[in-house]
Amino acid sequence: MRIDESAETRMTPPTVSPCGCNSRRGCQPRPHRLTPVRPKATDRRSAETKGGNSLVGPDTDNTWLLARPGGAEGTLNNSLVFNSFASVTGGQAKDRFVVPDGAYIPEFLSGGDGATGGSNNTLDLSACTSPLTVHVGTSVYGGTVPGVVRAFALCQNVTGGQGDDRFLFDQGFGLTTVDGGPGNNTLDFSPYVRGGLAVGILGHNSGLVGGVIGTFSNIQNLIGGRLDMKKSPCRR
Repeated sequence: MRIDESAETRMTPPTVSPCGCNSRRGCQPRPHRLTPVRPKATDRRSAETKGGNSLVGPDTDNTWLLARPGGAEGTLNNSLVFNSFASVTGGQAKDRFVVPDGAYIPEFLSGGDGATGGSNNTLDLSACTSPLTVHVGTSVYGGTVPGVVRAFALCQNVTGGQGDDRFLFDQGFGLTTVDGGPGNNTLDFSPYVRGGLAVGILGHNSGLVGGVIGTFSNIQNLIGGRLDMKKSPCRR
């Protein structure tokens, strides 16, 4: 079942009640108001809107398979196919946004609303084969992936693709985890113009950046800011 929505709200069909007359010729329908209904991810197999509305996921662990099936914006938890939403927003549990290879995601992806959203959401780019630039900035745990994801926010974890990826961090923004994937990957802090960066090396191509990245893995290269970057091995 596919649900179409107008530019502003979805309308439920009017209910026609008989006037009580036994004659078909004399019976006149009574008008009923149309009641706007907001789209919910939990009660439809298919949802569609032509306006600037947001699809909000349930408060469970969710997997958002974006741009699949072909011709659709995505599928939520292998059950709800959705289309034409300006943004998709996760619930209070873990949300994973999976981007397929070769796709461009024009929707704004958010792991939550900032107050009740989960704190362990993931932007998964592991299927992408071309080199990526993940630019972290402009929003909390968010940013953009030029040519792939228009904008994302409240995704504490980012998994890179199969190529040589670059993770570019603006001053004051960070992530909980960064997994570069199988390529030759780079953490780039060149936008930093004040304050030092403390990089701890935890193992082979892995570590942390104090106050910026909780842990990183599969990172072969580091580019510091305009000030000195301190590197030190971490012992546990």
